[in-house]
Amino acid sequence: MGKETMRFVVDRQTLEKGVARGGKYYRRTPTGNPKRPWRYYYTRADYEQAHGEQAHVSGSEVKQSRQKLPDSPWRYFHKTPGAQLIPVSKLLAARARPEGIANAAAHMQNAFEGKGEKRKPISLRANGDGTFTVLDGNSTTAMARAADWKHIVGRVEPAHTPAQEKRHAYLEKMKGTVQSFRAALASGKLQGTLGEHVRTAKKTLAKHHATLPKLISDLQSHAPKGAKIKARVKALESALGKLDRKPKYGTAANLQDSTGGRVVCDSIAEVEATVANLKKAYKVVTEDDYISSHLDGYRSYHLIIEHEGLQKEIQVRTKNQDTWADFAHDIYKPMTPKQEKALAQSKAEIKEYSAKLSEYIYAKDLGKKPPPPILPKCPDVIPAAFGGCPSV
Repeated sequence: MGKETMRFVVDRQTLEKGVARGGKYYRRTPTGNPKRPWRYYYTRADYEQAHGEQAHVSGSEVKQSRQKLPDSPWRYFHKTPGAQLIPVSKLLAARARPEGIANAAAHMQNAFEGKGEKRKPISLRANGDGTFTVLDGNSTTAMARAADWKHIVGRVEPAHTPAQEKRHAYLEKMKGTVQSFRAALASGKLQGTLGEHVRTAKKTLAKHHATLPKLISDLQSHAPKGAKIKARVKALESALGKLDRKPKYGTAANLQDSTGGRVVCDSIAEVEATVANLKKAYKVVTEDDYISSHLDGYRSYHLIIEHEGLQKEIQVRTKNQDTWADFAHDIYKPMTPKQEKALAQSKAEIKEYSAKLSEYIYAKDLGKKPPPPILPKCPDVIPAAFGGCPSV
């Protein structure tokens, strides 16, 4: 990054001191956050002009400061219950920002010299193969690597259930949603401010929540007896993520799938009858038949209908197609490190099985015979990473 454009973020305390020494050199940029609307910074040229000295925070100098930190982990970290030395080479860090690494180096230096508090151990999750995913402490891990440490003090968190792992992975992804959304606003891909979009999304989603019970009741009246009805309203983060990926909608008020309903039937004949009932009862905005013409193995009938003044997406499929969709979701959108690793190693084998299983299900739902459809063999990697083979 060039000398004129390199930015250094300024905290409020430094800002106040800097203003007294020549605040005209500080600049600001909008954050999109109503509570903290401005982010203050200065360029290297600003710093040198304001303070009459070189800016001693170049990348090489920061690296040199890290290299001065001796490899004595217990000098930097508290000996809390569960804390242990972990080989740095076994750590899988998710991300690390340059300013975060610089801050970590400064905190570690103060802890080593007794000028500041020792740090809590970094938080880790065991991956079952001798490696550990860093849950909290990515910048500290990056600093330790730059300083050529052999070990770092960490705490391995208790193992999570598959549901908890999925939830954790979801929250980690959502952290990036807001950052990505702000970038979309800054680039002009989306108009308005983050605050305006959040308020619109909350207001819109509240309307969808209010009409959700009636949608479920109405779907039951149009579905065959014994059909399984599911429905949900998007979370706020999910709505923002959809806008970021598809800015053509403009605001959350224009999303067509803020409410998603699903009718799960016993047979394709029941699916066709349910679709016909819905088309008679509601105005259909769009429809897609993915049953007769599947989408990468995915089979379902999709309708966007107008219900209670709102556009809502309804999916109608068979029980077997629903089982396949739940299984395939984690293949196309892996939710845990174990699933990501399995796909990295055996992606072709897993997707081949997924495609064959879809064809088997379609033939079975149609009642094709003779000959009867043959159930494909489930690869050994699937039970280990995805919790079991689909039962169809």
